[in-house]
Amino acid sequence: MSISVTISGIGLGKNLLNGVSVEMIEPNYRAVKKHDYPVYGEWNEYALDQTLLGGEKMDITLTLKAVRPGTYSGDITVWVRK
Repeated sequence: MSISVTISGIGLGKNLLNGVSVEMIEPNYRAVKKHDYPVYGEWNEYALDQTLLGGEKMDITLTLKAVRPGTYSGDITVWVRK
């Protein structure tokens, strides 16, 4: 039995987005959703909805552009669902 999963999206936290903008994500995302939750804070979700069959691999490339000088850090999250 082969298991498949879906890479539903890539999320970037607000702290990181204070210093960079997203120029491109490959594979192409289909939409951007802004979220703000009390525990997790603010972040942008770039929806991918790419299905992988068992054993398959996917390269994801983020191209970011600096928008402010300084040191920035934050979370980059990949959401995977069965």
